[in-house]
Amino acid sequence: MLRRILLLLLLIVPALAASEKCAFCRHDGGQYPLREVDYATGSQWVCQRCLDKLSRCSVCRLATDRKLYRDGRTLCASCLKLNLANQAQAESLYNKVVKFVDGLLGDRVKPLPPVRICDDDELQTRFIEGGRAMQVAGFYQPYNPEQIYIRSYETLVEAGGTLAHEYTHAWQSRHAVQQDRALKEGFANWVEYHYLVSIGEPGRAASLTQSSDPDYGASLQRLLELERKSGKAAVIKLGRTGTKI
Repeated sequence: MLRRILLLLLLIVPALAASEKCAFCRHDGGQYPLREVDYATGSQWVCQRCLDKLSRCSVCRLATDRKLYRDGRTLCASCLKLNLANQAQAESLYNKVVKFVDGLLGDRVKPLPPVRICDDDELQTRFIEGGRAMQVAGFYQPYNPEQIYIRSYETLVEAGGTLAHEYTHAWQSRHAVQQDRALKEGFANWVEYHYLVSIGEPGRAASLTQSSDPDYGASLQRLLELERKSGKAAVIKLGRTGTKI
């Protein structure tokens, strides 16, 4: 019986493989081998030729034949379908993030700064207008008007982490003393770290400690060490009353 099953599998598997076609060029893999690629909406077979020549999605970095999005990014069909796409989604995610951060830090931000979703070109332009020059996925604007900006079509995990970080800056504007950059960004990163852990993303949270910017990565590591030694309350006290790490 086992022998028959094995023989049957030997006949079926090649037949199934032969029936697969590249999701983009519909090539059957006879000349260019097919590879199964895990997109967010499900796995697809893609031939090596398409993997070599197609553009990469600006978000997930997987091959796509989509035309450039209106802000100049290349976005695959999966990211366009599943990621943060509109203002209503941004506000819903923001409310969840605010609830978590308020629970962690123990104080609300009043009045609550609104969130605004925008495409990458607008986001970077508004950020540069504030006198800063770096690529961002979101940022907190403290005045004229006070607002949190978040980039469209980020994954919900990335967008949620960014919102946790930027909302913490709003919290700092009301509840913390004036701080140096290391403590300010390190503490916001610490809150982002715990938000990501809370939604079941410990790997993404751990990656924050590897940031090449010491005010983000090294500062977070020091705050996590303080937490291990003295607990979360000690970190929150430092984030509220300290001026530097």
